[in-house]
Amino acid sequence: MDKNQAQKALLLLEDGTVFQGTPLGSRGKAMGTAAFNTSMVGFQEALTTPANQGLLLVQTFPLAGNYGINSLGWESEQVHAAGYIVRECCEAPSNYLCEGALEDFLQKHGVVGICGLDTRRLTRHLREKGEQRGMIVSQGPLDPEALLAELRAFVPPVPRQTLLAGATAPVGTELSFRVGAADFGMTNSVHAALSSRGIALTLFGPGALSQLADQAEAGALDGILLSDGPEGAYPEALEPIRRLCGTGLPILGLSLGHQLLAQAMGMQVSRLKCGHRGANQPVRQLSTGRTYITTQNHACYVDKASVLAETAEITFQNANDQTCEGLRYTGFPGISVQFLPDGEAHIHSTAFIYDQFAAAMRK
Repeated sequence: MDKNQAQKALLLLEDGTVFQGTPLGSRGKAMGTAAFNTSMVGFQEALTTPANQGLLLVQTFPLAGNYGINSLGWESEQVHAAGYIVRECCEAPSNYLCEGALEDFLQKHGVVGICGLDTRRLTRHLREKGEQRGMIVSQGPLDPEALLAELRAFVPPVPRQTLLAGATAPVGTELSFRVGAADFGMTNSVHAALSSRGIALTLFGPGALSQLADQAEAGALDGILLSDGPEGAYPEALEPIRRLCGTGLPILGLSLGHQLLAQAMGMQVSRLKCGHRGANQPVRQLSTGRTYITTQNHACYVDKASVLAETAEITFQNANDQTCEGLRYTGFPGISVQFLPDGEAHIHSTAFIYDQFAAAMRK
């Protein structure tokens, strides 16, 4: 960016690798886990997706911000990414929905970023070495040695969702089903997809899942949603989830919810060297052999070796690394997927996951 060419910014990785660029967004220092996102579009959605909490997001597509920011691009009510890394940021966005520039958006929300560096080299480095702690510095002394010592002492905070229990989400369609949602950081897209199917959501934070189980056992609900959200430790969620499985109600697990449901049923979750992040992740449906392009934001996966036939069957797997991407449970009407299904039905859509959930409740 021309106005920043006289300024410098650094990106440091904990293995000692240093990248030089120019400041983007708010000036200062940001630390988090450096992870790349392979989407060509959706930069605003990526920044505001709760699952990206605490990440220094690297956009592999070289140009960000060309269609600007708009009021429809929010996946939550705030920005969750800890920092932003791009090859080039567009200064003159053009789109009929555009309400502002990415640079101004980042400044307004205090997001420290860096641009002008070789994101192809950075992505290859992270793919080979794995996701790791990183630091963006665009203000103050740029002493790599001193900054690296600070970075290596940094302990990333455990992502958590602190939503209070019982918040009822608004629905704009005729209501057909009452669903209790274990909300670990649900995106607006998931909420909209369920609402459009007549599903009224009552939200329960991770600390209120026992209340959710109480309502389910009392017959006050038609189904259960275990939402997407930032990956982290939720040991207190497993026992309430087991209680939910015992109610016989249909259960839908998405992304993090997919992992937690599997853990509650005795399966193991492992960590990828590099996460699946972006809106172009290929997933194959095992029953049909058909491949779908999906949106994902995760670094963990359910270990296929821990999936026992008497508990569940694998329904989807990743077309690139063959990791488990979906499960159907045998002891109760539960389905879960590691990806986020499309909200709108079209020829290549995975929106049928929501329809299967609604059909199970309709029975």
